[in-house]
Amino acid sequence: MSKINDLHNEAMDLAEFALVERLQGNAEGELHFTEQALDLELAAIQELADPIEPTFSVLHRSAGTLALQCRKYRLAEQIAAKALAGEPPNEIAEELRDLIEQVHFQRHLELRGIELGQDEMQMSLSGKEVGYGMVTSNELVSRIEDTSRLIGRIVERQRESSFSKRGPRRTIRKDFPVLVSAPRAASFAVTLKVARPTGQLYPPIEVQVIIDEFMDLMAMVNSSDIQRLEERIPDPSYLRNFLGIAKKIAPDGDRVRQVGFTVQRDNEPRHVSVTKPAAEISVPSVGERGTEYETLGEPVEVRGTFCFADATGNEDNKIKIVDDKGKSHSVTVPVGMMNDIVRPMWDSKVLVKGLRKGRAIVLQDIELDE
Repeated sequence: MSKINDLHNEAMDLAEFALVERLQGNAEGELHFTEQALDLELAAIQELADPIEPTFSVLHRSAGTLALQCRKYRLAEQIAAKALAGEPPNEIAEELRDLIEQVHFQRHLELRGIELGQDEMQMSLSGKEVGYGMVTSNELVSRIEDTSRLIGRIVERQRESSFSKRGPRRTIRKDFPVLVSAPRAASFAVTLKVARPTGQLYPPIEVQVIIDEFMDLMAMVNSSDIQRLEERIPDPSYLRNFLGIAKKIAPDGDRVRQVGFTVQRDNEPRHVSVTKPAAEISVPSVGERGTEYETLGEPVEVRGTFCFADATGNEDNKIKIVDDKGKSHSVTVPVGMMNDIVRPMWDSKVLVKGLRKGRAIVLQDIELDE
């Protein structure tokens, strides 16, 4: 048993090295250490003469996860299925089922004979409200709309324009509309095409560059690489806006568990699978003039109906939330959040999180309250 423990511990050390490589953006180094960790974990399984629980299922869960990270999907599926065929503890059994679901979703990210142009990407969803070729309409439509908003903001930023509080400028929405294909029966997949503009007055921006930027940023969100995001998006308004919209695209972890994007570059597919739940994505709470909101007051949460908005101010906007007791709460909305994030929730039940500033609340996060 000591040899099994030694092999497992060494595998976990190598997995930690792989994580460091990933955080440093070194995909080749990450794969190298992950493959070594997988070999050691498989060796530990071979040393286990009898399927003693929970050791048997723990080792298989670890090996299956490493195989998934190495993109050895069939091997990951076999490892997880072997452990589930026994009697794993309930908690580990649930994690093994999640692992198999992730394996299946990675397959759904594949293009399956679909040819994508340089100006196209595939979006796939999986989860409880996603069936074979079917999905609840609002789960799909809202993510398409938010992806379109992010595309517009990327173009705006690449043109070195100041942040537009009223949403991406009309000329950008006209120049770079996002078109949607008929759905395909995968987990649920559609092709999104960013139309190429004609007769631009601005210096031209290649659509491929816009889509690649989108893929890079969503990958950073999923890996919580906030430092690289801040380097890529130094303007606080743009950063706040991006993370706020990314939260809306991200899965809730239940109805939709994974949102994936696939592009084709040099005849090779590139996948970004967003598995981080929206609740785990934080929006930076820094004011327009660099004021740290944490210095303002105690945290506040308010549930109620979003029923009033005032966007006439020169700086931050104002909204009002009326709770179930009829009390009105004034909320200050920082630049970057009003049009793309807050406004679509008009006349809905919402949960507002913020910090107290006198009688008002400075908004940090807002979500639909279901």
